[in-house]
Amino acid sequence: MNTPQEELLAKLVSGTISESEHQALTQQAQDDPQLQADINSARHLWETSGQLSLYHKIECCKKQDFELVKARMLNMSMQNTRRASLQMTTRRLVTAAAAAAIIATAIYLHLQVPGFGRWDAVASNNHIENVMLPDHSQVTLNNHSRLVYLKGTDHAKRLVKLKGEAFFDVRKMADKPFIITSGNTTIQVVGTSFNVKNEGLKEFTQVTVTEGIVKLTADDQELLLTKGETGTYRNGRLEKAPKPDANAIYWKSHILQFTDNSLSEVIGILTENLSDIKSVQVNTKSDQIRITTKFENQNLSAILEELSIHFNKKFTLNDGILVISD
Repeated sequence: MNTPQEELLAKLVSGTISESEHQALTQQAQDDPQLQADINSARHLWETSGQLSLYHKIECCKKQDFELVKARMLNMSMQNTRRASLQMTTRRLVTAAAAAAIIATAIYLHLQVPGFGRWDAVASNNHIENVMLPDHSQVTLNNHSRLVYLKGTDHAKRLVKLKGEAFFDVRKMADKPFIITSGNTTIQVVGTSFNVKNEGLKEFTQVTVTEGIVKLTADDQELLLTKGETGTYRNGRLEKAPKPDANAIYWKSHILQFTDNSLSEVIGILTENLSDIKSVQVNTKSDQIRITTKFENQNLSAILEELSIHFNKKFTLNDGILVISD
């Protein structure tokens, strides 16, 4: 049986306590520190079980996926906790709140957290990682990149989240669009090949298409990109590059191309694509020489050796610093 004191605690937290009962309980708490601690604990547990804030963080990709269960659990948790507060002891309130929290956490983990339910994730760290998605689309992750994707194939849409850089070879499935979220942008395709570079920044994303058509959207802006085209989102603006970037996927193809490029343009291409080059020192006067050449699966030493011949300059790399001199 509940003691009178426990019944007063239940009434207090549920807001059904009378003024005279509240005064009596307050007087008792002034003389009994343990009772005051029980009052504080009961209030905290009531507020926690009533709010169930985890439920409000859940965003489902499919309406039928746990949506009905979530709504029923929330309704039952709220009703049961308030009804029980008029009858149960403080210990039973703890049990009800803990059970509701466990249910909410389980649903949240299943719907949102990779590895616990409907999502899975791959991180490439210091190497290039090849990933086969459930629909047999292939993804190549560049260094220090992370891919999150839906498990299984019974979804209306194929959803992927990317941080970093990756090359996608998407399997054609007309009834299931392939949608990538990267930074502030969304990339949608049916079946094609393209490269996405985000570098972990919301304000910069670059998409280069090698096959098919890609729709790139951001902030109510939209671009359609076809084979050979590059779209860039930078500082709130979505725009198409004026000319193709021949080296956009050098990290994957290992093909480095120069087409009528000056020395300064060559330096820019090298630093953009070769991570071994941290900085450049140019100790020579500029000239009018322009080069057209192509390197395929050649190491940095061989590339610099050939460039030195083309420009008649010395290209020396020491501790990540490329020095160009006469």
